[in-house]
Amino acid sequence: MVSESLAALFLTDEEIRLDIGCGHDPTAGFIGMDIRHLPQVEIVHDVNIYPWPIPDGRISFAVCNHLIEHIPPVVIGSNGTWFPFLSFMDEAWRIMRFGGEFGISYPHGASDGFMRDPTHCHPMNEHVWSYFDPLQKSIDRILYGVYRPKPWRIKLTNVSSSMNITVVLEKIPETRV
Repeated sequence: MVSESLAALFLTDEEIRLDIGCGHDPTAGFIGMDIRHLPQVEIVHDVNIYPWPIPDGRISFAVCNHLIEHIPPVVIGSNGTWFPFLSFMDEAWRIMRFGGEFGISYPHGASDGFMRDPTHCHPMNEHVWSYFDPLQKSIDRILYGVYRPKPWRIKLTNVSSSMNITVVLEKIPETRV
């Protein structure tokens, strides 16, 4: 669900920043998107439903704080196997401008912060992003070829003393792969 004013903004060339899974407290200066109808949420949408109600290539910067650990890595059902996390990342890539940055934070998969929440279902460490960056110069570059998701360049990874991980990815063209 997108308001008329937001739909009009998507038709402009104005820089748009998006907080995916913003909850009660979206990042200042960002449009908030969440599954819940909350006062500060401007786009009410389930990130597991595609496509998101955002046109291709419109977001210049997105953040996603403590959401991705709730997205299942694999779902096996009557219609076959689906990779929801890879689909989430491909959808984020679709809405980003080329050169746009995607900042993600999440708890390390082996941390107490990850283990204590019964809704966390996708343990990850800081190395998972090797599967998304085809431009790496290390042996990790071969990992991109395993699933061949939409390509991102890893700009930054950081593991804090509290075992929270921050990564910043940059959308790159598929032609660079």
